[in-house]
Amino acid sequence: GEIAEMLDRWLAAWSSKNIEQYGRCYAKDFRSQGMDRKAWLAHKDRLNKKYDYIRVSKDKYKIRQKGKQPEVTFVQTYRSNAFKAVGIKKLTLKRENGQWKIFRETWKKL
Repeated sequence: GEIAEMLDRWLAAWSSKNIEQYGRCYAKDFRSQGMDRKAWLAHKDRLNKKYDYIRVSKDKYKIRQKGKQPEVTFVQTYRSNAFKAVGIKKLTLKRENGQWKIFRETWKKL
């Protein structure tokens, strides 16, 4: 479905360090770890430049419909030349201009 396609686009953009495509997956009023969308993308861009490569993949994902803001949870594996991290990623989505966007994002180490 639409949500799965958006997730795949997001992971592909992240893994190819395409900050512009990656940024398009986020809602204008996105927040995570005390950062707004602009600060978040700047932070990710710095990491992109620091690492030779980034590979992010998802496993076993589920969507919980909670009113207008579905929650997507999955096991995320993040690999770069510097480190590897596996954890539970939780994304809260919202509709913006007829498209699903990431509104909130949390990650917890497994």
